[in-house]
Amino acid sequence: TLGGAASATFTPSNTAGTATITATATVLTGTAPSATTTVVQTPSTPFTVTLATSTVTQTVGSTVNLTATVTDQYGNNVADGTTVTFTTSLGSIQSATTTTNGVATAVLTSTVSGTASVTAAAGAVTSSATNVTFNPDVPATVSLVASPTSLTVGNTSALTATVTDQYGNTVADGTTVTFTTSLGSIQSAT
Repeated sequence: TLGGAASATFTPSNTAGTATITATATVLTGTAPSATTTVVQTPSTPFTVTLATSTVTQTVGSTVNLTATVTDQYGNNVADGTTVTFTTSLGSIQSATTTTNGVATAVLTSTVSGTASVTAAAGAVTSSATNVTFNPDVPATVSLVASPTSLTVGNTSALTATVTDQYGNTVADGTTVTFTTSLGSIQSAT
């Protein structure tokens, strides 16, 4: 001590949390007097955003859960309430969100088939893109076109059946379509 005061410098670790610091005076006999204080170490700003999806393949009209984990440069989860913005190239994302324990969640859905490229951003940091493929739903509508619609006996008419799901997406390749006729015959369909 100098003038009754002892000095020291506290250097925090790289882990966010509360440090309990105790100062104890040395005595020759009896109980040593002490005092305790705390220093709260808060996480730093976002440094890494990691995006995870509940699945990478989904049927149109269904949902995909998105989870963004945001950490600072030391691997600590960022402070609660940090804003995370999710973006997609296809479909829509429900609910803007903030972090709780470094994690933010959202829901992706699309009624259009194709591949959605999804990212999550916190501050100036953006995750790597994650792709989610939305496949067409089951057949809901069939439209049939004959060309030509009028012909002379002995000639043929090309038939084209277009099959779509409830959202208007063409169904997956390989979907079976059966043609029947009340007059004449049908050659094999592809």
